[in-house]
Amino acid sequence: MDSASKNGGANGAIKILQFGEGNFLRAFADYIVAEMNKCGLFDGRVCVLNLRNTGSVENIKLQKGRYNLISRGIKNGRASVEVSVIDSIAKAVNPYSEFDEFIKFAGSEDLRFVFSNSTEAGICFNSSDKLEDTPPSTFPAKLTLLLFKRYEIFCGDSSRGLIIMPCELLERNGDSLKECVLKYAAHWNLPRAFSSWVEQNCAFCNTLVDRIVSGFPKDFDGNLMIDGKPDRLAVVAEPYYLWAIEAPECVKKEMPFEKSALNAVYTSDISGYRARKVTFLNAPHTLISAIGLQLGLSTVCEAVEHQLLSRYLDALMFGELLKTLDFPSDELRSYGMSVIERFKNPYLQHSLKSIASNIESKCAVRVAPPMKRYVERGNGVPHAACLGLAANFTYLFSEGGNKKDSDIGAFSEDLLSKIFEGNRDFDGYDSVCAAVLKYVNMIAKNGILNALEDFLNEGFYKNR
Repeated sequence: MDSASKNGGANGAIKILQFGEGNFLRAFADYIVAEMNKCGLFDGRVCVLNLRNTGSVENIKLQKGRYNLISRGIKNGRASVEVSVIDSIAKAVNPYSEFDEFIKFAGSEDLRFVFSNSTEAGICFNSSDKLEDTPPSTFPAKLTLLLFKRYEIFCGDSSRGLIIMPCELLERNGDSLKECVLKYAAHWNLPRAFSSWVEQNCAFCNTLVDRIVSGFPKDFDGNLMIDGKPDRLAVVAEPYYLWAIEAPECVKKEMPFEKSALNAVYTSDISGYRARKVTFLNAPHTLISAIGLQLGLSTVCEAVEHQLLSRYLDALMFGELLKTLDFPSDELRSYGMSVIERFKNPYLQHSLKSIASNIESKCAVRVAPPMKRYVERGNGVPHAACLGLAANFTYLFSEGGNKKDSDIGAFSEDLLSKIFEGNRDFDGYDSVCAAVLKYVNMIAKNGILNALEDFLNEGFYKNR
């Protein structure tokens, strides 16, 4: 066993190499690993690498990988604050100043997993990266270098491939990362046998990660200690989290999440989980934001506590969006209630104004697809979603959207055309557009409060 794999300590050898030292992975993946170790389902620890030359793992080194995680928010209907010490990190390495320590992991007999969070833009290809760089600039290039050295050290042994679980918020992130690795292999003229080894023996898992992490808790500053010293790695997260992973059967044996009480699941197709999150979390976020702003509210928490807006959210989520997904109704209702709890979290100051930005692109991805599915499944016009779209249009128009060049009707028709550009091929599209324009006129003429009240008093809502 090499020196890199002897640093696991009492809780196991280092089995996970983690590209990324930031708050999210420490409050998400490293927390989950710590819990798996506690319940005896995994016996391994993590080595953390900073991804960029400007990154730092010094505090991780100083605190020997230990830190406090503060989970606070609404849990089971009540305010909840839980503090736990996370001890799954055994080592931290800066590949830029400690390249030799980093590359030693290529020869680790214990290494089995790679985690990453390089942001959506981090899974990319840079033609200027070279095999000889110590290290290359991008995360995929660093990973390609590590895998190639591992392939060489173990002479292409099929059992030495790694399980890669990227946590970037990118659709089919594992596929994208694998594509980049193979592109680097070709760019660097590496042996074709290496590319075959990667394709056949390394599992690139598509994942969906879901947890709101807000960083260092300023109100706890000076009150949190680790080994008798102030904790500079402490991080705050909401109680809710989900890790959905598209992986082959062999992966489940090495990281048996399903045997634990953790909200981490394996699936043969992650698309449903992504559709559920985008439809039941992101779409409501987008649709309530402009309504809340026009009611004089400023945060998501205020919006969901508003008497009328909370009724609207109920109509939207459980009267319409629930009918657009292929999950059991009870499961969706449970998930929906957990989303509302997250929205009510008083510790997470989600700005409605920031959510109500980039309206066109957000509505095209988050709102148009479920509206189309709702109609195609024979449910008629999704009036709640239409009202939410209309509110986004009137808000954007009032903020200066081409008022001099067009009236609000023409402005809204143009936005509808752009938002539904890839989702207008369904019977009922004209009826949806007509409903949106009706609500636009109602809001413009009578104000959002009256429009919301009229909507909630209409028969289709009462009798749903």
